[in-house]
Amino acid sequence: MRIENTLKNSGYAIVSYILLSVLSLVVRKVFLETLSIDLLGYEGLFGNIFSLLALADLGLDNIILYKLFPAYTNNDKEEINIIMSVYKTLYIYVGLAVLVVGIMITPILKFIIPDNNLEWKYVYLIYFVQLAITLCTYFLAYKRLLFSVYQNEYVCTRIDTCVHVVSNIVRVTTLFLFRSYLIYLFCNFFSNLISNIIISYEANKKFSYIDWGKKANKKEIQSIGIGKDIKNNIIQKVCITVYGGTDNIVISALLGIGQVGLLANYTMIQGYITTFMLKLLKPFQASIGNYIYDKPLEEGYPLFKMFDFVSFNIACIIATCYLTIFNPFINIWLGNQYCLSMGFVLAFSINQYILWNHQFLTYYRYSFGKYELDRIPALIAAVLNVVLSVILAKPFGMAGIMIGTSVGHLGLWFGRVRVVFSQYIFEKKEQVNYCLTQAKRILLFVCELGFVFFTDKKIPESFVGIIMRVILGCIVPLIINFVIFWKTEEIKYIIYYLNKILKVVRNKNN
Repeated sequence: MRIENTLKNSGYAIVSYILLSVLSLVVRKVFLETLSIDLLGYEGLFGNIFSLLALADLGLDNIILYKLFPAYTNNDKEEINIIMSVYKTLYIYVGLAVLVVGIMITPILKFIIPDNNLEWKYVYLIYFVQLAITLCTYFLAYKRLLFSVYQNEYVCTRIDTCVHVVSNIVRVTTLFLFRSYLIYLFCNFFSNLISNIIISYEANKKFSYIDWGKKANKKEIQSIGIGKDIKNNIIQKVCITVYGGTDNIVISALLGIGQVGLLANYTMIQGYITTFMLKLLKPFQASIGNYIYDKPLEEGYPLFKMFDFVSFNIACIIATCYLTIFNPFINIWLGNQYCLSMGFVLAFSINQYILWNHQFLTYYRYSFGKYELDRIPALIAAVLNVVLSVILAKPFGMAGIMIGTSVGHLGLWFGRVRVVFSQYIFEKKEQVNYCLTQAKRILLFVCELGFVFFTDKKIPESFVGIIMRVILGCIVPLIINFVIFWKTEEIKYIIYYLNKILKVVRNKNN
């Protein structure tokens, strides 16, 4: 059943990705033909600011998620009901806090955007519309979590896809007709609002045993032990948010809002690939969480090593593809004037390797709680990111900021390794083996990256050339990795589960 649900969720994710990514490229092209690139800069900057405001949620989604896994495994509907009522109550308070803080920090915008060339009334209006979009998450989207626990993410994916397809068509039409950024933003707001309302309605039907009108009291909040988890998670949440939510602020303050706009084209592509991959892989988080609490380590550890090897292959492919296609694609799509330096693209690709190489490790980490165990590495990651980005911004520009981000990311990775090996695998020897394995894989990745980088120079910059680059970036790492590691236990498990998947598919077709 786990495999069948995972396949269904992943299938919907693929269809959603193809539709939304193609439409988004069209929308961005029309956007830059009808509006100023600086407006993209404001969108990216305010997105970073609101990600910092997300500190107010104190990591509730991850805390609640790992609380729900044991209750789901034991089919304890009463406990699930209590947990969801606590989640709803706390998220309402969080939403109100975000609203208040969002209003309070508006005077700071003048210091973050020193080169603003718009009327400030207009800038503030843009800011508050984007704030409203953010608030939709806290007041409406909390019910999505249960779909994830029950491995029914396809329900949310299907609704989001339909609503956002319509929204993107409306945005293109209104951009041509009115050339108004505000109308463009309001389309985004209403699409988020409608999508969350429909998902809320579906949750009410599917999870009818949940009393959605129930407000948790102090005793119920204390009964699930969430206070301790929040206390332990505060430092880590602050650090991770600062780590991931400061780049655009630093760029705007030191390099200008126009550079934020240029970066937005790269992060849009990266964002859609990340969204696609997370929708493809996120269903495994519920499977991993349920597996940890349902199976002994003897069965679970080989599965962990298999997932870790899968992460490595995904990281090699994504990072290599980014390096080889980013600038050629931006050049063909928008024009050479929108391209950033190859130094930035290289640093960006390395950061993506670090991110994806421990993606499944992150899913394991979130299944345990114990946030006090990796708060120091998270603190180091945040400090390194901000300090190095500021120091390297002037001499190296955008590339320097991305180098700071990449170095900081290593701190997060180390912290997650520490939690998983102390709470699940336990053996110190295995942790040493893991680190040695990662060191060897990094060297292999560098060789693959260099080979593809020098090979792709012979490929022309055209749409056919982009396809050839994508094929090269996917095939080369995959072939090299599977040839080198062919006789390992990880490959055997991959083949075993692929056969199980094929069996499920054949049985379903029959």
